[in-house]
Amino acid sequence: MEEKIDITDHLPRPDYTAAIAVPVVLILLSALVGVVVYYRRRAKQEKVKRDIETADLCMRRGGEDRLRGVNFTDAQWAYVEHTLLTSEEDLEEFDLSKYDRSEEGFLKLQKVVKSCRKAQLRKCKLTEKSCEVLASVLTSNSRLTELDLIDNELCDSRVKKLCTGLQSPNCKLQKLR
Repeated sequence: MEEKIDITDHLPRPDYTAAIAVPVVLILLSALVGVVVYYRRRAKQEKVKRDIETADLCMRRGGEDRLRGVNFTDAQWAYVEHTLLTSEEDLEEFDLSKYDRSEEGFLKLQKVVKSCRKAQLRKCKLTEKSCEVLASVLTSNSRLTELDLIDNELCDSRVKKLCTGLQSPNCKLQKLR
């Protein structure tokens, strides 16, 4: 007589919980990371938007030193620079005192100085670094033909730095005050 014995009743049943739980947890973690990245990016974009709105308000504010006392972020300085460089009117003359006479103001707006024909950097407290950057502007193929440096304390080392820029064959400067 043959008897059929089912041995599967005596074997432990496999536990599929881990096999299901691990992929589910990984999917949930991936979704969570995606949500966090999305909201961080969105917050960063909104901050940049607020920064640009602040910079725009300062730009529209008239008078001297429009940007003085404003601690601008790099995005705000980039916006100011972009606005000045892409304005509808050709940038003939740039007066730094209308924006920010600080070294930071000059350094952040050096491309504007390079693209204009006349630059007024009166009372801008030019430092060694500023003079070095200004010398590099003079040696580059800039449009600058007139430069006003009145009321800046230019010690010998700063004048020497400026002279290196003035001696460049690329320097188009015709008037220096």
